Amino acid sequence: MHELKIWPEHFSAVESGDKTVELRRDDREFAVGDTLALGEWNPTTQTYTGRTCTVRVTHILRGGPWLSDGYVAISISVMNDRSSELSRMKVYISGPMSGIAEFNRPVFDNAAEMLREAGYNVFNPGAVRINGEWEDFMRHDIKAQMDCDVVVLLQNWHMSRGSQLEVYLAKQLGIRVCELDDFLNKRYVEERKT
Repeated sequence: MHELKIWPEHFSAVESGDKTVELRRDDREFAVGDTLALGEWNPTTQTYTGRTCTVRVTHILRGGPWLSDGYVAISISVMNDRSSELSRMKVYISGPMSGIAEFNRPVFDNAAEMLREAGYNVFNPGAVRINGEWEDFMRHDIKAQMDCDVVVLLQNWHMSRGSQLEVYLAKQLGIRVCELDDFLNKRYVEERKT
């Protein structure tokens, strides 16, 4: 899987399926069948927004009179089946960050990758890079949480003041809450059907 930055105006067009080609530097040995995890990047603040979209490479164009040396045109297809309820589901990851090495980002990133590979649209607070205090992070992340359908909990979430707040808000506002393992094992989906 290749993880790449993408600006907001291009991200929205890819996510909707309107933009089906990416022009990129040919520095990663892209191949047909590869998976690209496109992370929305705000060029003004120089930070990730936390929104991602997973696409599959369907065609590669290198060289010829159309492309400068060192660049590639990558035809892409959004991996989510837009007719499926699951693929439209927006998932927010909640877990402990404060006081943990690297703000627990490797655990958040691993969870985000598993959820994306399962076809979900993921907001990963661990991918967000903003300057500020705990309150600034929480204000940013809670805004994103309000657009999500389910809050998925990482291990030891209950040890985190921020996660406790996110769970409280989700329950008060009717946003589903589920442990990561249960969600990935589809127990959440079965519960929702009944």
